[in-house]
Amino acid sequence: MTLLDVGDVKPHLKVTGDAQDDELERFLAAAEEEISNRAGPLRQATFTSTVDGCGTSLVLPEVPLQSVTSVTGDSGTTYTPTRLNEKAGLVYLDEALTDGPYVVVYVAGHATTADGLPGDLFLAVREQVKYLWHTKRGRQRADATDSVMESKARVDMLLRPYEMSSIA
Repeated sequence: MTLLDVGDVKPHLKVTGDAQDDELERFLAAAEEEISNRAGPLRQATFTSTVDGCGTSLVLPEVPLQSVTSVTGDSGTTYTPTRLNEKAGLVYLDEALTDGPYVVVYVAGHATTADGLPGDLFLAVREQVKYLWHTKRGRQRADATDSVMESKARVDMLLRPYEMSSIA
């Protein structure tokens, strides 16, 4: 199930009527998956990850981090987080980690409803749907092709603040 619904994208595509709703649902699901892959989960959910620790911190794979439910070491020791860096997915603890790997249960994601989604991500999903919708029809007119490329560039621009650089 998608966070946005067809009604959120139809005006953006200038689509009226219900004849294409099923196809739009598939495009919306694909667009949300693409945006999630680049910006982190759109819908908040509970995740369980096994991670290694370093000193007094853990790095979780899903961001943005909303809360941590539990941290358990390999020996069964439980740890209490003292602070979080939500954007980076960092969990800080008061004590040194000595019995890893660690199983962490946590909530991550941007929103629970489309209304709670940051505006730039909401627009990025709509622009990604527009890009997919227009490219499925092939090249029809020069001005339509320019608009499609503008949509793709707009998606890239909107997602830039969310993408973390990889460490080589």
